[in-house]
Amino acid sequence: MLTASEDNTARLWEAESGKLLATFQGHTKSGLSAVFSPDGQRVLTASVDNTARLWEAESGRGPASASPSQAVIATSTKETLARTALQDATKDNPWVNSLGMKFVPVPGVQVLFSIWDTRVQDFEMFVKSTGYDATGGMYTLVQGGWRLQRGATWKEPGFSQEANHPVCRDALY
Repeated sequence: MLTASEDNTARLWEAESGKLLATFQGHTKSGLSAVFSPDGQRVLTASVDNTARLWEAESGRGPASASPSQAVIATSTKETLARTALQDATKDNPWVNSLGMKFVPVPGVQVLFSIWDTRVQDFEMFVKSTGYDATGGMYTLVQGGWRLQRGATWKEPGFSQEANHPVCRDALY
């Protein structure tokens, strides 16, 4: 499983055990997004620091870096698909990866960002893999201000949700 974090890093985890396999660090600002190359051999990270970085997925080695002023994001022929996706994707015609996740360009930067909702099963794997405490009470905006919903969590938000539904209430206020 590949995760992108607000600490400017992306991490590769073994899905079954939750073991950390690689950490990809080098971005200077958060707003990080990460995706596998179609062949699974590379990881592309992008950040609001206006850079995209290409890493070797298995070893974590890299990055090859590119800024918005550069026309190419990588020089290896294996990255031809990534360049093509960047050139061909539009808001109305997003690039779709092998998991069915959709990616669209953001004006002003040569990066594709995911529009995929985090599913309940994805967030649950993240919680199990990292030990993140996502069980605190949730606040809801009601007439007159914020109200603590005692006992409501992302796992039990007060309504039915299945594993493939977008996770709700994954942020604590």
